[in-house]
Amino acid sequence: LETLFTATSRPTARIERWLLRIQAFKFRVVYRRGSANLADCLSRLGSHVADQWTDETEVYIRRIVAVSLSTFADCDDCCTFDVETEIFIRTIQESAAIDIEEVIQATMSDNEMSKLKECVQSGKWDNAEMKQYALFRTEYTVANNLIMRGNKLVIPAGLRHRMCQLAHEGHPGESKMKTRLRDRCWWPGIDTDAVQTCKSCEGCRLVQVPDAPEPMSRRSLPEKAWVDVALDFLGPMPGGEYVLVVIDY
Repeated sequence: LETLFTATSRPTARIERWLLRIQAFKFRVVYRRGSANLADCLSRLGSHVADQWTDETEVYIRRIVAVSLSTFADCDDCCTFDVETEIFIRTIQESAAIDIEEVIQATMSDNEMSKLKECVQSGKWDNAEMKQYALFRTEYTVANNLIMRGNKLVIPAGLRHRMCQLAHEGHPGESKMKTRLRDRCWWPGIDTDAVQTCKSCEGCRLVQVPDAPEPMSRRSLPEKAWVDVALDFLGPMPGGEYVLVVIDY
């Protein structure tokens, strides 16, 4: 705890990632002596609670989809929203980029997404094809045939090129484009796809600043003859011969 919460500590990169993940939660740390906090595995096993799908869960998921796709699907009759959420919905609807139904259909028809969904629901990640997804196995959620990693929507392969093109509107450059994508969605190799989109853009290549040439440098004059000597071959001559040329600076 001292490593995590002391202002003067310098934790490792892994612990810093832990801190970034828990920033989204409100919590209070309570210290308990070791004698009063037995760390055996049986005492840490909680009772099983069945998953409950509530209106708050629906609102949270729809907000994620709205931010990811700049759209918001029609709400179910059984789901009511507060005023703040209704304003959020109407604002996002005006800038629709990809329809949620299109993402659902692409996710359901994508073989890789089907395998990912199966791994998330079963908890078994022994499939070698899911190695690139298994690193974040604790962050996935499946809801309404959509797959999310944390608060970002996982985009199927069929829509990734389109998402890159949308993020590249205005030719923002690699760094800005990566930020746009990371704030909205995720898929394996998202940074690589962003870089390739920028490099393949004809407009970006036309206005790209060329690399500065290496500056020319002068050689210092030798103090006397035959101090610096250069040799090279001249040829082939018309008869097939080569001439050894020697010159001193």
